[in-house]
Amino acid sequence: MLPHVLRHNLSVNGDRQAALAAAMGAPNTAAADRVQQLVADLGRSGRLRDADVTGEMLPTIAEEAMHDLWVKTNPRPIAGPATALALLKAVW
Repeated sequence: MLPHVLRHNLSVNGDRQAALAAAMGAPNTAAADRVQQLVADLGRSGRLRDADVTGEMLPTIAEEAMHDLWVKTNPRPIAGPATALALLKAVW
């Protein structure tokens, strides 16, 4: 999920993401790409479907996510379940 959330937030915290990428040894790489590579290097999937999340579950997860503190305090506001669902579909 994190690479997709980083891409979503890039317009509001790009400077912080650049510092993160630099700290990860990849100053000329997007933080989202570096994190995605790290996940792959660890032999992990970056897809929800590989964690047995079905496509039918995504709308419910999006609705429920709106009650989560981390969603409410995201650097770039997540206006509602539709935005959460778009992020979930991207990582599904």
